[in-house]
Amino acid sequence: MTATGYVLSDLHLFADRSNSELLGEEITQICHQADFIVLNGDIFDFRWSRFPTTQETIKGALDWLDTLTLRNSNCKIYYIMGNHDGLQSFSDALDANMNRANFLWSPTHFRLGSSLFLHGDLPLSGRNPFQRSLTHDEPPRNERMNKIYTHAVNMKLHRLADVVNHKTKSVQRIYNALKSHPHTDAEGVTDLYFGHTHVYFEDCKYKDLVFHNSGGAIRGVRRKIIRVKPVELPSDATE
Repeated sequence: MTATGYVLSDLHLFADRSNSELLGEEITQICHQADFIVLNGDIFDFRWSRFPTTQETIKGALDWLDTLTLRNSNCKIYYIMGNHDGLQSFSDALDANMNRANFLWSPTHFRLGSSLFLHGDLPLSGRNPFQRSLTHDEPPRNERMNKIYTHAVNMKLHRLADVVNHKTKSVQRIYNALKSHPHTDAEGVTDLYFGHTHVYFEDCKYKDLVFHNSGGAIRGVRRKIIRVKPVELPSDATE
């Protein structure tokens, strides 16, 4: 069955700098009309969560996913971890609590048709895109560093990401990482969707791949829920 779907990343839910609440209605509308949606990493932010403990952030994340899957039973939800939400305790909680027919999750990636979805932090750091070492619980946030980070966002210094993580440099590094770490899920891929850099773009061709990035839900950052090229939706997805 040819399926239509969308992808978004880097909502950074529960972080003070996130404006993800502005996307709530759009996400709901898309789930009502789409066959699937890919949540492509850093959907939650355990590192800078406004909740005082990791367990409270986990509960908030589970509640958010539970609501999304229950309200949109006809839409397949694919959730991928990123560097801000790749916790072992969250992995355990997902396995124990998110037993939904329309929900699948992976610590690294999903392959749907000829499209590959991954967060981007692993290949951009030169690591294997298909292996994530889950971290232990994040320590309580450093209030001083949190205030500095928020001030930097207010000063729009985070927009330097467009320069530091320029799309050409990013796609080259990801391409090289894929070639350095061969994987069956990368064979025959035509389109690669990633996040992490908070730099939105679509249809950036590099050699034999076309790259797309949905940006991020951080104040002052451009982002878009991207429509994925039609795919043959499997009954299950491989990790």
